[in-house]
Amino acid sequence: MPRTAAYEILSEPRVRCSFDKCRDVPQEAIRSFYAEAAHALNSVDPRTPIIVGPAPFYHADGLPALMPAPTDLGDRLIYAFNWFAPRKFVNGELKISYPGLIGCCDAHERETDSSCPRGCDQQVPLDAALLENLLSQPIAFSDAHRLYPYLHLPTYLPACLPACLPA
Repeated sequence: MPRTAAYEILSEPRVRCSFDKCRDVPQEAIRSFYAEAAHALNSVDPRTPIIVGPAPFYHADGLPALMPAPTDLGDRLIYAFNWFAPRKFVNGELKISYPGLIGCCDAHERETDSSCPRGCDQQVPLDAALLENLLSQPIAFSDAHRLYPYLHLPTYLPACLPACLPA
């Protein structure tokens, strides 16, 4: 009976320099490293799934940079991403309940733009529809590449399941 559920090649890769005498790592280098490591793992264990995720820190915006992925590994590659949205709610900075209301810029993690036409103080529903909207990019990635990403759930989510997750 196998005892390994999956191999995670890099956990939340850091690709930006924060000290002297170093350089940022380009996305192509991360993608190439993943492909090389995945093929090496496959040569010794052709059954166990392999987890990869975007740099930096498994941020969902980086999912498209993982493509093209090695096609010879079939459905064994699992694409992980972190989803801490809305960030201030997840981190406990906002003392609000779910479902409830949240400031528009807090909901969309940005300054006023087309998401918040009436400004940051505009209150919007913190509900399943908002969460589904915030998940639209990873869902589009999944649909476009016909794969199922692995969602790293924030710690608050189990407290409000199943009501927090989109249907």
